[in-house]
Amino acid sequence: MMKNKRGQGISMNMIIIIILAILVLLVISIIFLGGAGTLNQRLRNIFGGNVDAYSMDLAQSNCRNYCDVAKTIPDVKTSAYCTHVFKSVDSDGDGQSNGDYVCDSINNVAPAPTMPAGTSGPPAGYGNLNVLCEVTC
Repeated sequence: MMKNKRGQGISMNMIIIIILAILVLLVISIIFLGGAGTLNQRLRNIFGGNVDAYSMDLAQSNCRNYCDVAKTIPDVKTSAYCTHVFKSVDSDGDGQSNGDYVCDSINNVAPAPTMPAGTSGPPAGYGNLNVLCEVTC
């Protein structure tokens, strides 16, 4: 004769605590195995934080968008296509800046680059993203 015994189930609170504990252990193991600096850099890259240099592909894509907008406005010379300077562009894919760039170095009205204090000689100018547009700045 056995009495009807019910099995004891796990409460919902216990399941939530177990999931949280697993997540905390996962984060701690990532920090120790991958390094806190690496994790910090990965998170910055994922969420679009500060980067050392502007991607060449992204700058060219923005120039194409600026060109499309410039075609629709009456005063083209004030458009971003004609005036925007992309600061710190990475043109060789190493993550480091190779200088400042404009969409089209011939067809732009961006202000001339300024020389840093204490330097001499002519400014090197802007790099050219070579995104041509059917507008005249």
